[in-house]
Amino acid sequence: MKKTIITFFTTILVLLASVPVSQSVNAAAESKEQSTPIVVIIEGHHYHAVLNDSVPAKQLAKRLPLTLKFSAMAQGIDEKISDLEKPLSTNGTPVGADPNPGDIAYWSPQPRLVLYWGDVGYYPGIHLLGKFTETDRAEAIKALRDQNTDFNVQILKDNPSSPVNTVTPLRGEAKIVYKKGYGVNLWKSASTTGGFYPGRKLKHGTRWKVSGKQNGFYRVGKNQWIQGAYASYKSY
Repeated sequence: MKKTIITFFTTILVLLASVPVSQSVNAAAESKEQSTPIVVIIEGHHYHAVLNDSVPAKQLAKRLPLTLKFSAMAQGIDEKISDLEKPLSTNGTPVGADPNPGDIAYWSPQPRLVLYWGDVGYYPGIHLLGKFTETDRAEAIKALRDQNTDFNVQILKDNPSSPVNTVTPLRGEAKIVYKKGYGVNLWKSASTTGGFYPGRKLKHGTRWKVSGKQNGFYRVGKNQWIQGAYASYKSY
């Protein structure tokens, strides 16, 4: 009898412990499946981002590809805005949000797409749509911050077989912008998952010839790449 009771409670504990884990895994998998990778092209440079699974984000994804003209909202407000021809539904989304730098959002009081390069605080009417990827976020923020006039932006779905993910030819040089006395990694491919060359550092302030760009990385040699977030590029 005692053995039966112990077995019964052990079974109950196992079942209770397994339910939230299973639900968590399924929810994470579902969220990953429903998110939409996109590419945001600013001044010819490609920055990767992802749209979430909210209603307005899904509606925006269905409209891609888009070419929009962005401009500064107002002095002191760290965002770039573009008016949309048709509004997006905000069903099921919070009434407001506090976006982070690098976030992409919809402003519902007017149908506007917003790219944030700084901290603007919480406002009712902001609905988060997605964000730039970790790899490209710093450089995308810099690109947005540096735009002093109106500029065109292309937004399209990220298709691995698309020419967007091939190397964009460039002819210029990159100056390493890091910390005095330190250097940045030299990567084996245009991705941090490809590994870097141990012991190879490009020192702050040095200049390197650039022949191409991909995924936010500059190509400075055969199978040699540097992260664009730590470089200032100038074309010849």
